[in-house]
Amino acid sequence: MVTWWQKICDDSYVESNYKGRKRLVLVTYDVTDNKRRNKLFKALKGFGIPVQKSVFECMLDDEAYTKLIRKAPHFINTGVDSLRIYRLSKRSDTLNWGTVGAHISEEEEEDFWVL
Repeated sequence: MVTWWQKICDDSYVESNYKGRKRLVLVTYDVTDNKRRNKLFKALKGFGIPVQKSVFECMLDDEAYTKLIRKAPHFINTGVDSLRIYRLSKRSDTLNWGTVGAHISEEEEEDFWVL
């Protein structure tokens, strides 16, 4: 018999039970050129909300995540700019103080916990 903790520790079980659900994606960037930075900012607004000057939180399913990682790098110069995209694990704990993350709907809360 498989216990509940064995199930949550098994990556294949987790992946099969969360397929198609939205996950929290954190995007950070440091773009030196104003024109490129503004274009990236506008593009990212289509995926999530800005929570700091160069940080976005996005709740994305697999399809939207794929679009993001294909689209976003086109706005930077890899020689001088930085773009980081963190797709948080289903098991990640996210600590939150203040109003950041207030955009999460009740429907999405079952897959996203703020501790």
